Amino acid sequence: MKALVFHGPLQMNWEDVPEPKLQDGEVLVKVKAVGICGSDIHGYQGKTKRRIPPMVMGHEAAGEVAALGPRAGKFAVGQGVVIQPLTGCGDCPACAQGAVNQCSGRSLLGVNAPGAMAEYVVVREKNLYPLPEGVSYSAASLAEPMSVVAHALSRTPSLLHQRVAVIGAGAIGLIAIMMARAGGALQLLAADLSDYRLGLAKELGTDVVVNSGREDAAKVIREMTGGGADIVIECVGVAPAVQTAIQSVRNGGHITLIGNSAAMMELPAQELVVRELTAAGTYAFNREFPVMVEALGKGSLPVEKLVSLEAPLEEGAEVFARLGQGEDERVIKAVLIG
Repeated sequence: MKALVFHGPLQMNWEDVPEPKLQDGEVLVKVKAVGICGSDIHGYQGKTKRRIPPMVMGHEAAGEVAALGPRAGKFAVGQGVVIQPLTGCGDCPACAQGAVNQCSGRSLLGVNAPGAMAEYVVVREKNLYPLPEGVSYSAASLAEPMSVVAHALSRTPSLLHQRVAVIGAGAIGLIAIMMARAGGALQLLAADLSDYRLGLAKELGTDVVVNSGREDAAKVIREMTGGGADIVIECVGVAPAVQTAIQSVRNGGHITLIGNSAAMMELPAQELVVRELTAAGTYAFNREFPVMVEALGKGSLPVEKLVSLEAPLEEGAEVFARLGQGEDERVIKAVLIG
């Protein structure tokens, strides 16, 4: 079969790879849609070392059941499915508590195991959910980033009647804006470097947008909220964005850190202490995935608006090269179509 294989920084090819073999409880899925995550781009650029070449990336995916392995019978061949890409060891305390994302032996498709940027991908049957009626494969590939945001908000105080600022208006930030609005935020603010993305944030219900390349975003947020946001959701993961988040929150406020780019950064620790700020890190998801698949079926969040580029899987190397240059602010979520 064919797959998009990452061979090293800025090196990716559509090439032949061995046909996968199914083990007990596994399902062969014909990939219909796979989203390109920001972390995939960072890996492609060589900025992070989590994806070790040669590697088939892709953890945001949906497809059609092509074959069933031994002891797999929950789904029928030809049935549409949404792929939950995260697997735990099943034996550790984290797994016992349902916190698969905190399992030290966890495995993520496209990072620790061959991913979905291929004609076919092998997935454990227990990691598949039926594709909701009326939902496209492309939209279904957004169940994973939706779950990431939903989990982040589960580690955040209630947004109801709170002044909420979102730093970063990429796909994760825009989903956070949707969920914050649905969660009853009293005032919703967003900061980003792109006027185009801030325009989308405005369309999705943001009250105040600020271009942090032209203005002091933290100062604007403090002024517009009367002293600082109650809650700040940071969706970039680099030092300037995290520092903006700290400067934007009110004394005694809360910051949720979703961004996961820089391994180390300088932070004003004294400010965290003196102002009695709380901060919560968040990674992936655990119980949120099936809830987000259900939300897709109900159409409660307009996430399909985020899909701004669709291209055939075999053209994936060209799409990565384009996105890797970081010049097209209008591509919020790119999806490769099988």
